[in-house]
Amino acid sequence: MLDVALAVGGAPSWALAVVWVVDVGSWWLVLGLATVGCQSSRYGRFTRVARFEGTLGAETMALSLHRGGRYVLARSRALDPRETGWVRSGEVGTYVEEADVLRLEAQGGDMVRWLDRDARGGLHLREVRGDDGNGAWGLSAAWHLRPG
Repeated sequence: MLDVALAVGGAPSWALAVVWVVDVGSWWLVLGLATVGCQSSRYGRFTRVARFEGTLGAETMALSLHRGGRYVLARSRALDPRETGWVRSGEVGTYVEEADVLRLEAQGGDMVRWLDRDARGGLHLREVRGDDGNGAWGLSAAWHLRPG
């Protein structure tokens, strides 16, 4: 709107450039597009190393490991129509290999998971919630995963 007012009002052409340079919305758009591009280069399909899926009760989980030690975890839950609660959630984080186990740590740092194999070659993802204040971490779920 300001551009139109300047053009109709006969303002010099450099005034239009000044409006575009100081326009905060344009800068947020440029920064937002840069962030999306950065995230897609970290977590895009072309950087995926492996993908696993699992079910535990009414919940399903999809875990994808990406180059550079990053992972994406998506969870969903089937709710009864009368039930309330979360339906979908997701997180990103980093992983490192420790012996024969992958240690996955959420970006927020309040969740640690271990991905390991059992004697029959099956994959298990064990979840451990954050520190309870006494240095103890409690097991909250153990998922059996399959390649997805």
